[in-house]
Amino acid sequence: MTDRQQLIVNNVDTAKQLILDAERWIWAHPQTGYTEWQAHDYLAEKYEALGYTLVKAGNIPGFYTDVETGKPGPKVAIFGELDALDISNHPESVNGMTHCCGHNAQSAALLGIAAALKTAPRPRRSLRIHPPRCRSGRGDDPAGIP
Repeated sequence: MTDRQQLIVNNVDTAKQLILDAERWIWAHPQTGYTEWQAHDYLAEKYEALGYTLVKAGNIPGFYTDVETGKPGPKVAIFGELDALDISNHPESVNGMTHCCGHNAQSAALLGIAAALKTAPRPRRSLRIHPPRCRSGRGDDPAGIP
């Protein structure tokens, strides 16, 4: 294993419990599109505890944070979604909704990336983590976030 690969493994190990806890919490609290305030609040608290400053979407759930590295190069976006699906016949459905879409895992992985970036060398100029995009299915941004 290269030094860089070992660093990645170490960073994942450090954030492992945070990732697993977030995935389970979000799974247990599904909400459909534009109503995911519980997941929004949960994740916002976790990101802020890591020291990130969030730009919140305002009237819809979601936020982003920019991570400036001081290095030249492109801005890279890493994003996922929060919404669940209306699937009432799933054995773990909550109020008729479930995260069969995997957005619970996406959001937990993004939180893990954010935690790892606090100690890892950053390869790009800047990163934008978790922008509330692609919610309409048209690719536009109803929150007006750049």
